[in-house]
Amino acid sequence: MNRFSLRIRLVVAVVALVGCALAIVGVATVTAVRRYLTDRVDAQLQILGNSFERQMAVGNHGLSFSPLEVAPNKMNVPTPYLLESLLPDGSLYDSYPQPLPASMPLLRNADLRRTGPFTVSSTAPGGPHWRVLVVTGPQGQQVVVASNLTDPDRVAGELLLLTVLVEVGALAAVTVLGIWLVRLSLRPLREIEAATVSISTGDMSQRVPDWDPRTEVGRLGRSFNTMIERIQQAFAAQAASEAAAHVSEARARRSEDKMRQFVADASHELRTPLTTIRGFAELYRQASGASRDPVPPQRTASHRTAPHRTASQSTASHSTVEPQRAAELMRRIEDEAARMGLLVEDLLLLARLDEQRPLATEPVDLIVLVNDALEATRAMAPARSIAMELSTGGPLMVNGDESRLRQVLTNLIGNALKYTPDDASLTVRLLRRPEYAAIEVADTGPGLAPEQAQRVFERFYRVDPSRNRHDGPPGTGLGLAIVAAIVAAHAGMVEVDSTPGEGATFRVLLPLPAGSAPLD
Repeated sequence: MNRFSLRIRLVVAVVALVGCALAIVGVATVTAVRRYLTDRVDAQLQILGNSFERQMAVGNHGLSFSPLEVAPNKMNVPTPYLLESLLPDGSLYDSYPQPLPASMPLLRNADLRRTGPFTVSSTAPGGPHWRVLVVTGPQGQQVVVASNLTDPDRVAGELLLLTVLVEVGALAAVTVLGIWLVRLSLRPLREIEAATVSISTGDMSQRVPDWDPRTEVGRLGRSFNTMIERIQQAFAAQAASEAAAHVSEARARRSEDKMRQFVADASHELRTPLTTIRGFAELYRQASGASRDPVPPQRTASHRTAPHRTASQSTASHSTVEPQRAAELMRRIEDEAARMGLLVEDLLLLARLDEQRPLATEPVDLIVLVNDALEATRAMAPARSIAMELSTGGPLMVNGDESRLRQVLTNLIGNALKYTPDDASLTVRLLRRPEYAAIEVADTGPGLAPEQAQRVFERFYRVDPSRNRHDGPPGTGLGLAIVAAIVAAHAGMVEVDSTPGEGATFRVLLPLPAGSAPLD
């Protein structure tokens, strides 16, 4: 079969399938028609048999019973029917018609004990089949009612011949139609073959027409054109390889610049608390009266800690410092060390999240998380107006790391408190969406400008320092970046909606677990 072309194989396969289908339908049709005609014969036999059975039950015929004696000259028995009256010992008592035809039904003793119509062959070779019903009287006498199946067999044979002729004609039509359809469907393949021959000679401008992309050959033609287009592009790229190398180098430089900027920002953020700690440590050393060992000269031009150097130099002239001042210096050292430790922890957390390490996953009820966060916030800021809004009656469960999700809420609420005035209200909302659970932290503060909203989740990005409404050490600039990284690790999203002068709304979308309850 592989020696033949694809067109011939497709046509043969289609014709074979259609032929099998037509054969099955034809056989089923002929069988059903013959069964129907046989059932009609059985119904007639049953009517006659029931009549004879009633006559034998109510009559006084002794052991012998002749159907013709019951109603002489009134038995309008059709010609195809044969009647036999048998004595209890099985001998023939009477029959109709007389003489009996040569093609009588061939009955055996076992057949006389059967109930219901059944089919037997004829005693004459090549004779018709007979449909037979045996009726037994109360004293053992029997009446055999039979009808030949000449008409059903003839109708079934004619129907079979007609079915064969129709199927042969249908197969011929299917063959012609299949050849035409296969030729039409495979035309793109022939055009692709011609285009391939031209391309092999070096003509890369050859293309095949655009066919219906919903068909296999149409998709093949489109893929062929795409492949040739890419080959042309590859040749063009090879000719312009030097320019492409310069572009790649420029991209590498930009990536390196971003990494250098990140390292510089992190170094600057770490250098500030380190310099502060060093200044306060020097003051404490002077307070204790200890001597100072020589240290390598510092590159003071590169430091941005002029206030701390001034403090150190201004205290150098004093030989002692009060104990209260020394305690204050130690507290300041501890505060700066804690701030530096927090910054390092934030950087380590971001590094772990960037590595996409798997988080601990467990069912977490967001309602419990929000309640805990608001209770802690009210304890730290009892004067602030803080509200909670729920759009669902029952628990709102998600799968995630509970400690990290608590950190998300803490960072968002803390950010809202830090950058809004004391009279600004804060609202935390919990919403159930078709596929997500939404946490919204909304405030009525000054809001964010559009350019600030676009960069607010960048690392080390800080808005105008004047927006900080409360005293305290400045943030690390990593809080919202950590929020975005944690939410992304939970396959969620974080958004911000803000209008200057009207407040800001930070929205966290976390996917609901499979099989969650639908919306109320």
